[in-house]
Amino acid sequence: MNKIKTFLEDTIYFKILYVMFALFSVVPLISQYSNKFIKLILVYGFVLLGYDLITKRKIFKNKYIWYMIAFVSCIFIATVVNFNHSLVENGKLFLYTTIQFFVLACVDLDMRKSRVRLEIKIMNNMTIVFLTLVSIISVILFLFRINGEYVSLPGTEYENVLYYGVAYGDRLTGIVSNPNGLGMLGLIAIAAMFINSKLFTLSKKIKIFYRIAFGFNLVSLIMSGSRGAELACIVFFLVYLYFVIVKKIKNRDKLVLKHIGVIVALSSVMLIFYSLLTPIRKGLGYIPAAIAVVTHVEEETDEDENLFEKYHVNLLRDESESGSNGRAALWQGSINVIKEYPLFGVGKMDVPEITRELNPDLALPGIEGGGMHNILLQTLVSYGIFSLIALLVFIVKLAMDSIKVMYAPDTRITRYLILSAILAAVLMFFANNMFEANILYGTSFMNCFFMLYLGYLMYFLQKDIDDAVEGKPIEKDPKQI
Repeated sequence: MNKIKTFLEDTIYFKILYVMFALFSVVPLISQYSNKFIKLILVYGFVLLGYDLITKRKIFKNKYIWYMIAFVSCIFIATVVNFNHSLVENGKLFLYTTIQFFVLACVDLDMRKSRVRLEIKIMNNMTIVFLTLVSIISVILFLFRINGEYVSLPGTEYENVLYYGVAYGDRLTGIVSNPNGLGMLGLIAIAAMFINSKLFTLSKKIKIFYRIAFGFNLVSLIMSGSRGAELACIVFFLVYLYFVIVKKIKNRDKLVLKHIGVIVALSSVMLIFYSLLTPIRKGLGYIPAAIAVVTHVEEETDEDENLFEKYHVNLLRDESESGSNGRAALWQGSINVIKEYPLFGVGKMDVPEITRELNPDLALPGIEGGGMHNILLQTLVSYGIFSLIALLVFIVKLAMDSIKVMYAPDTRITRYLILSAILAAVLMFFANNMFEANILYGTSFMNCFFMLYLGYLMYFLQKDIDDAVEGKPIEKDPKQI
C-alpha cells in the first residue's frame, strides 16, 4: 500500500519516465518505436495531478501557481473559442500543457532539500550521459564522412525521409533529425553540467568526464551551425558569467558603472566568440580530409587535385534569405494571422493551414514541423494576446524574483550560484525560441528540459538550498546524495 501511495505522491518516477522519452525522441531511429509510450506517461501524470488535487493539494503551496493557472486558463479559453478548429487535437495539447506545468514543472516544497538535489542529480546525469553519447556519435560520423538518408516510419502516414551525418546545407546533423536540434542538445548537456557543478562537489573522475563531455557537446553545437543554439549559448554564458563576476565585486564604490563594465566586457567577448564561429567551422572541416588522406582513400582523383580540398567538409551554413532561412516569411505571414485573430488565435493545430490561406503569395518553409519559429509569435497566432501577456508576466515575475532573491543580504553564495545557473538555463531556452517554437506546446525534448528547469528555479526561489556556511561547498561527499 505504501508503494502505491509513493507512486501517487512522488513525481520523480513520472519525471524519470518523461526524461527517458524526451531523450529517446531526439534520435529518430529510436523515437519511431518510443512515441507510443508518451500517452501512457501523460496518463500517469494526469493521475498524479488528480490525486494531489483530491488529497493534499501540494501544488497550491507554490506561490507561482496562480501565474501558471492564469496562463493555462488562457489556453483553455482560446481552445474553447476555437472549437471549430481541430477541437480534439487542440484539447489534447491543452491537457499536455497542463500536465507539464503542474506535474513536470512543479516541485513539492515540503520535500527535503537533499531529496530535491537527488532528483536534479538523476535528471541531469541522465541528460549529460545520453546527449554526450549523441554528440560523440555525431562527431564520429562527421570525422569519417559517413552521410546518408533513411526512411522513418515507412508505410505509415508519418513516413518521412531523414538524413544523418552532414546534411541540410553542409551542417552537422549527426544522428538527430536536424542540425538545429543537435546544437541545442549540446547546449542542454553543457547547462546541466554547470548546474551540477554548483549543486555538488564533483570527484576528479567526474571532472575529467565533464571536460571531455563539454568539448564534444561544444564542438557538436558549433558544427551544427544553428543560429538559435548560438544565440542561446551566448545568452546562457552572458547571464551566468555576469552574475558570477558581479558577486565578486566587493568595493561598492561606483557599483552601477562596474556592473555596466562587466556587461560591456562580457558582450565584447561573446561578440568575438560569435565572429570566430565561421573560421572555426571551416577549420574543423579539414579534419575529415586529413583522416581521408592518412587512411589513403582509394578513389579516382585528378593528379592535380588537392586532396584536402576534395575531402574538405564545408560546414558553412546557407546564408541565403538574409540569414533567416525562411523565417522572415513565416514572421511576416504570422502578422496577417494576428490581425485577423488577435484575441484568441486560431488554435495551434490549425496554424499551418490558416496561415497559408491568409498568405497565398508567401513561401512558408517549415511551418508544418516548426510552426512560426518564434515562441512569442507562435503563442499569439495559436492562443491570442491574453495568453501571450500571461506568459510574459509569468516569466518576467520569475526573472525579477530571481534577481531580488539573489541580491538579498541573507542569500548564501551556494543559493546565489545555483539560481544564476538555473535562471541562465531558463533564459537560454527562451533565447533559442526566438528562432524556434519547441517549448510550451507539445512533448518535445526541449519542452521537457525547459519545464524541469522552470520547476527547479521556482523551488530554489522559495527554498534555500541548505544550511551550509557561506562560501563552503554544498556537499562534502557526493555519495551522501
